[in-house]
Amino acid sequence: MNTQKVFSKVIKANSEGKDVSVITNYTNSTELLKYILSMPNTHIVSIDIADELWDNYYDPYLIDLSVNGDVYCQPVVFKDGQIAAGEGLYFIDVLAIGEYLPEDFVIKGENTKIKLIGGD
Repeated sequence: MNTQKVFSKVIKANSEGKDVSVITNYTNSTELLKYILSMPNTHIVSIDIADELWDNYYDPYLIDLSVNGDVYCQPVVFKDGQIAAGEGLYFIDVLAIGEYLPEDFVIKGENTKIKLIGGD
């Protein structure tokens, strides 16, 4: 996944008044967080990310950027197997989601849109 390209898409959508989420692996998540947190007017609300070998978590992470600049990051699959699903614009890295379907990560509704990324 080209993190700079995805970052540009995230910022463009966010500047158009959209809450944006990205689902990707650990490495891409850390790179995206570096870009996002270097922007002015971003605020860390919660960041829960650890190296895969540190905490034995190999599933993707969810990064949220709200229209007011709040930044969240968390494992997208909880320890009990539940998935952190939400609404809004989702960029989903198809190479990072394993056996899951992109639709598993979103709540269907008129405010939800999925854009598949990865493989580039």
